[in-house]
Amino acid sequence: MHAYIKKGTGKITIDYRDLAQEMYFKDENIEISHYGNNEMLWGEYSNFSVNLDKWLVDKRWKKIDGPVSITQPQSNINRISNTDIILAWTDNVEVTTMDQRAHYRMNYRITQELAGMISEDEKVSWMTPEAYYDLHKETIEMSFEAANAISLKEVLTIELNEELGNYR
Repeated sequence: MHAYIKKGTGKITIDYRDLAQEMYFKDENIEISHYGNNEMLWGEYSNFSVNLDKWLVDKRWKKIDGPVSITQPQSNINRISNTDIILAWTDNVEVTTMDQRAHYRMNYRITQELAGMISEDEKVSWMTPEAYYDLHKETIEMSFEAANAISLKEVLTIELNEELGNYR
């Protein structure tokens, strides 16, 4: 899954670990895997990837056999060269409810920080962060525990269809 974020007058200032806590759950010792740090997240190219190490939170994830892009998809942001557009994407086109929740929360927070707009239809139309939140409210506001329970069931039905991650 992917979306485009058009930068406005703001800038990204959230600490990457605080962003991960907003995406998943509040715990200063949250176990995440990530590429990048605050400088890369806040920088001109806004290049960052993160995912929750699910098996450390719920041991049932250890028993799930499947491609990493389905069981442990990264949520990524990358600025598209020579533009004010950031591509926000996951490793697989379809992801579990837990990973959707994390992705939507990340997109919402980054768009808010940038005072920007977001598009989920290949930049045909743009919406405010508030409209995006309203569109995905049910998933964004779902508890981590509920999203995890749903995800443990649906992960076995998701087919491998990796995102290219190079949309322009």
